[in-house]
Amino acid sequence: MTLTRGLAAALPLALAACAVSGGAHALPGQDAAGASDEAILPDWHGVWRGKLTSLPPRSGATALVTLEIDAGSDPADGCLTWRSTFTSENHAVQVKDYRLCRLADGRHVIDEGRGLELEVFVYDDVMYSAFETHGVTLFSVHRLQGDTMHYDIFVTRGESEPVPGVHSYKGQTVQRTVFQRVAAGTGTDSDE
Repeated sequence: MTLTRGLAAALPLALAACAVSGGAHALPGQDAAGASDEAILPDWHGVWRGKLTSLPPRSGATALVTLEIDAGSDPADGCLTWRSTFTSENHAVQVKDYRLCRLADGRHVIDEGRGLELEVFVYDDVMYSAFETHGVTLFSVHRLQGDTMHYDIFVTRGESEPVPGVHSYKGQTVQRTVFQRVAAGTGTDSDE
């Protein structure tokens, strides 16, 4: 399958969570609060589906995204499954199997494996992260509202008119996905 140019350009940014963060995961059998993984962000668990779009719009820069969040195969390792599947023309283009982990000190990270962890900050029903990769700075926000999750990635590159002590960055695009929860926990839904 050949990706359109717009989708090929959008996917690397949507998948670019590459930052290194130290910290030990919770002890086996408990998250940072001493409970099973089902207690880690329980309102976020489920199978979510939405359409990724870029703003300003780019031709072909859309994909259907399925995000699965649950306790995973080891419900006592301090981490949730965080699996994103990007689909175009009904074919899986890319699958990213990450984990959302609560560290022993209560912080959260998205664990990509191979030692790559992206720190995320969870306040109420909002998850924030900021990271830089390949000269591009990305600010990401997941906002949970019942069975809807809004996910925006604001992409910037380079400084635009530095002022002493203040740096302003040129916005390039916003990647937006509005997810709807289609099932509770991991599994297939009956809507397909």
